[in-house]
Amino acid sequence: MLRADIIHVLSSFARNFNFQSPEYIEARTLAGHKNSWFIPEHVDLAMEHITTSFLDKEKLDNFVAKYPEPDIHKSVGLVLSGNLPLVGFHDVLCVILSGHKAFIKPSSKDDVMLKFVLDQFGNIQPEFNELWEFAERLNDLDAYIATGSDNTARYFKAYFSTFQNIIRQNRNSVAVLSGNETAQQLIDLGKDVFTYFGLGCRNVSKLLVPKGYDFQFLLDCWQQKYAHYVMHSSYKNNYDYNYTIYLMNKMPFLMGGSILLLENPTYASRIACLHYSHYDDQASVVDELQHDTEKIQCVVAGPELEWSGKVDFGQTQNPQLDQFADDIDTMKFLSQWSE
Repeated sequence: MLRADIIHVLSSFARNFNFQSPEYIEARTLAGHKNSWFIPEHVDLAMEHITTSFLDKEKLDNFVAKYPEPDIHKSVGLVLSGNLPLVGFHDVLCVILSGHKAFIKPSSKDDVMLKFVLDQFGNIQPEFNELWEFAERLNDLDAYIATGSDNTARYFKAYFSTFQNIIRQNRNSVAVLSGNETAQQLIDLGKDVFTYFGLGCRNVSKLLVPKGYDFQFLLDCWQQKYAHYVMHSSYKNNYDYNYTIYLMNKMPFLMGGSILLLENPTYASRIACLHYSHYDDQASVVDELQHDTEKIQCVVAGPELEWSGKVDFGQTQNPQLDQFADDIDTMKFLSQWSE
């Protein structure tokens, strides 16, 4: 298929997508049965973001204009994570837009919705089905993009070392607070923390706050807006477990109705928990972020912080087409055979 025809299929799907269609509701329900973290609210959120931010025709046209029309077609293996609904869709989209065929090994935790969406594209244009397939094994392909933990990344790097590859591993997101945030900014920050139960690399898992920061206002804002998250059984189990661990180990922590805050220098926090550290001044924050840039996916901050690429409060889960994971231009990688 020509790139223009692919974009026509993608944008047609987005324009006509119906969140109330029986087919979508059935797929969403099955996805939730296979993975209890995939509640309808979050599946809908992921689908809304894809249809409005990834599959809008004007955005797609502007996005692909930066890259050459493919003249060499390759086979690209994709090892996808399954922590969030449709988390690997952007990689699949980039492969298809680059003119290659995607051989997809989805996570068993997130295979339902991805297949649903790809099948819908095929319903619009059957030829689209030739651009992808699910595969149990990804042997002897031309290139690979694999996403996983730090442990699996070591395996991927060894296994795919003789092929063109992008290997992604653990990253976390951080928010830098000044103490001058409004209630609305803190409520918006809660989206970055709680959406998808904090399971994604774009979820804020650590706060950097000035010395003497009073957390009560923050926790009050979140309690008003996000208390319902603790009603989810798996999230509640993690909340209770971590609460017990912190008590038994006599670890000082702050308790919100739906989250626990622990002073800890590391970026990765447990489910239902959030780490924080104090800083002296903005210069020290910049130094820390620069030192740990390979560990960080997003930096959320207000105007006080001078940091290129920082994300506004509440926007970490709304990446645009050209905001690539780990700041690696996936399309450039996939377009190299056309140059």
